[in-house]
Amino acid sequence: MSSTQSVTCPGVARYVTIYSDRRVKAYTWYSDQAYLELCEVYVNGCQFGEYGNGNCDNVCTSCAGNRCHPTSGSCDVCAAGSYRVGDQCVHCPQNCAGNTCDSPSGACSMGCLAGFSGIYCKCPANCNDQTCDGATGHCANCYDGFYGPVCTPCPAGCSTDTCDKSTGNCIQCDAGFFGNQCDQSCPANCKANVCNKDSGQCGECDAGFFGNQCDQSCPGNCKANVCNKDSGQCGGRINFNIDFLAKHICRPMKIG
Repeated sequence: MSSTQSVTCPGVARYVTIYSDRRVKAYTWYSDQAYLELCEVYVNGCQFGEYGNGNCDNVCTSCAGNRCHPTSGSCDVCAAGSYRVGDQCVHCPQNCAGNTCDSPSGACSMGCLAGFSGIYCKCPANCNDQTCDGATGHCANCYDGFYGPVCTPCPAGCSTDTCDKSTGNCIQCDAGFFGNQCDQSCPANCKANVCNKDSGQCGECDAGFFGNQCDQSCPGNCKANVCNKDSGQCGGRINFNIDFLAKHICRPMKIG
């Protein structure tokens, strides 16, 4: 053999043994007695938990016992809370209960944390069919009362908590609110606190007010303090005392 030998031994080891094996003779003239004389031995490798090809710049991750291939970093066995993808170990989906998943597939083996569902626990709990996009976790369909890709609750002012499942716009508002999200308050003097969902204009006004916003006061002498909602004109006038008028205003008239 040449005077300088270089042998690559990939793997995790604690001891290095150097020997000359003559159990099978490569040549007939090999002697049964052999001596191995070492002048100098260099053992090059990474520290425990490190790997690299020609260097040790990388750290083993998610491998059981922090043991990985010294060159590629691949794991023989994955650590708890991780599963195998190719020759690497990656963390279990973050919403797995107990941080536990199936080693070959990554499917959560102990169920999901509260608020999530699906094999990989990526689906929001309010997905109607309990399935969602495996990559994004976005739902195709939400339960009533929720909307959007992650099934967000409908706005608080939506009547019966029902909204468009795509946009979140309310179908109808609770009394006292208007707007797409039912997040604007109806004018204060709308009768029964009800206004148009889109414009916020009052359908009817409380007694004593008129206008689209019911923000104008009826004339003071309107009967029962009621006037036309649009014009403000009184529906009836207050009647003055006829005797008072006859005594103090009317004058006798001489005829002929």
